[in-house]
Amino acid sequence: MKTELKKLKLEKSDFSAQQQEILRLRDEVKRLKDKDSTHKKTDINSNPTLRALAATVATTEEHLV
Repeated sequence: MKTELKKLKLEKSDFSAQQQEILRLRDEVKRLKDKDSTHKKTDINSNPTLRALAATVATTEEHLV
């Protein structure tokens, strides 16, 4: 009985550690997605050619509607 209890406690500890790792990885993925999104916006705004192209696309969209 004591052996089973120790085994269950160990499994619970492992499960808890895995949950913490999953939460940490989820937060890391979210942080990287946010960083990537911000980086892409900065690239477009800092590049005059891309900014002009984005304006052209927006104008073309308006004409298509």
